[in-house]
Amino acid sequence: MPARLPVIFVLDMDECIIGKAGDLLKCREMTNYIMNACRSEKIASCNNIIVKNKRSSLDTTFMTPELFRPGLAEALRDIKALFDGRAEFFIFSAGTAGYVRDMVDLIEAHTQQQFNRPLLTRDNTVESQTGTTEKSLIIYGDTFIKALLPRYPALKKQANVDIVKQSHIIYIDDNNWTEDKSRDKFIQVTSYRYTPVFDILWNVPHEIRVMPVVQDYLKKYPAYFEAFVEPEPSVHITQRNMQYHLFMANLYNSYSQANTDAMNDRLCPEFVAALKLVHKRSHPFSPKNVELLRKTLREKKVAV
Repeated sequence: MPARLPVIFVLDMDECIIGKAGDLLKCREMTNYIMNACRSEKIASCNNIIVKNKRSSLDTTFMTPELFRPGLAEALRDIKALFDGRAEFFIFSAGTAGYVRDMVDLIEAHTQQQFNRPLLTRDNTVESQTGTTEKSLIIYGDTFIKALLPRYPALKKQANVDIVKQSHIIYIDDNNWTEDKSRDKFIQVTSYRYTPVFDILWNVPHEIRVMPVVQDYLKKYPAYFEAFVEPEPSVHITQRNMQYHLFMANLYNSYSQANTDAMNDRLCPEFVAALKLVHKRSHPFSPKNVELLRKTLREKKVAV
């Protein structure tokens, strides 16, 4: 009887299994800046004003289901079933460790699927000979094996480890980060560009928003923060509110078509369908089979 061996899926996170979370990070960054300004008394008058979100972790208020790639939960469940429970999911993201940790907790809650630890992050990328940043499956292959060893005793044998590394592992990303030696295990998929739309200062009281230290901070990064810049104090609050609502309407409109297109994304069901071509083979992710998957997904216009 063949040894029970894992089938390893190494998944990128941002714009791969979730959409564009940049504004969520900016919201956290802005809140942290304001709270630090309060603590350092740069904003001396806000001591009695409560900012609703004092956490350094991600605020989940605007994490609607659309942030997660359509069909993600069903795809992870179906992949587990296809491989008789042997499918194992790892995350390898170029995001910072704290951000990835926070986000994976939310992905797990959304999908009801557990990702293996450790989570690989920006700290685990390597610099190539050409100076570019890469994600190495070769360097971290043993990390995956070590994490799975308690559940797969067959991995105590080096011959089985070699089989897993050679033909039981695949890496999925919307960017071409992978090293040349791992190219035959890599599929570059189309990006998922759904973007949550909200005011990054939504949780900050107006009394703080109008303070010069906050406005000056926003003006330093005009291309970075899509934030409402408060008008001069002489502008009546009614007029200010009208300007604010126009800003928000334009912000929603700027993402409307892209988000509509994103919600029609078909990668997850097409990926599961493609896996049905190889899942019963003894070496499902051999170079030949990965090329078959890549070709099939390209024909469906969900891979690059």
